[in-house]
Amino acid sequence: MSQASITALPSPRGRIWPRLVIGLLTVHSAGMITAVVIAARSGPPEVEPRFYERALAWDATSAQRDKSRALGWHVAWDGTTGAPGQVGVRLTDAAGKPIDGATCEVEFFHRAHSRERISTVLTPAPGARYLIPVSLKRSGEHEFRLVVRRGTDVFTSIDLAWIRPATLPRGDAP
Repeated sequence: MSQASITALPSPRGRIWPRLVIGLLTVHSAGMITAVVIAARSGPPEVEPRFYERALAWDATSAQRDKSRALGWHVAWDGTTGAPGQVGVRLTDAAGKPIDGATCEVEFFHRAHSRERISTVLTPAPGARYLIPVSLKRSGEHEFRLVVRRGTDVFTSIDLAWIRPATLPRGDAP
C-alpha cells in the first residue's frame, strides 16, 4: 500500500498575515508621505537673521540682559484684547506698578512660520498697555523680542506666548 501524499491547503488564518503586514506598511507609508507634504508646505524654517553679528555682540547682549533683570520689569502678553487679531502687552515695574510713557519696539513671529517676521513700534493704550498695530494672522505660539526705552532705562525681553485672538480659529487662519 502506498502512502498518499497529503497536500495542505493554506488556512484562511494563514492568508491574513501577509495581507495585514502589507496593509500596515501601506498605511504607514501614506502617513509619512502626508507628514512630509504638510511639513514642506510652508518651506524650510528661517535661519536666525544676522546670527553672525549677534554672536559677535554676545557680551553686550549678556550685559543688557543683566541690566534688564536688575530693572525688575515684567512683561505680560495678551492676545484677547483690542481689535480682532490685535495683541497687547502690559508692562509693570518690580513693584507691580504700570510703566507709562515708554517707547516699545518689537520683532515677533509665529514659531512654526519663522520666515514671516514683523518688526514694529507698539502703540500706547490706556492702562499702561501697548498694542501691536498689526493684526496677527495665526493663533499659536509666538516669539516676541521686545525693547522698551523709558528715559535712560532700556529693558529687553524675549518671550514665548500662546496667542489666540478671540476672532481667530485654532491653528491657521483661512
